[in-house]
Amino acid sequence: MGLARAFLESGSGAVIATQWPVGATSADLMGGFYHELAAGAPPAGALRVQLTVRRAPATSHPFYWAGFVTVEGR
Repeated sequence: MGLARAFLESGSGAVIATQWPVGATSADLMGGFYHELAAGAPPAGALRVQLTVRRAPATSHPFYWAGFVTVEGR
């Protein structure tokens, strides 16, 4: 939370953070996230790509998708 708070205090509107170390398997999730973000979705909405990753058999375990959270500023 410390690093996310530092970004928020310095003016960021939101931070996408992980609760544990993630590996290369999160590349699809983050690719989808940035695609949605570029299309105009807000950060929390773009992170809904977790639902797609969750439905895929190879990445259905929470380890692959549940560690990502949105921390929004005030």
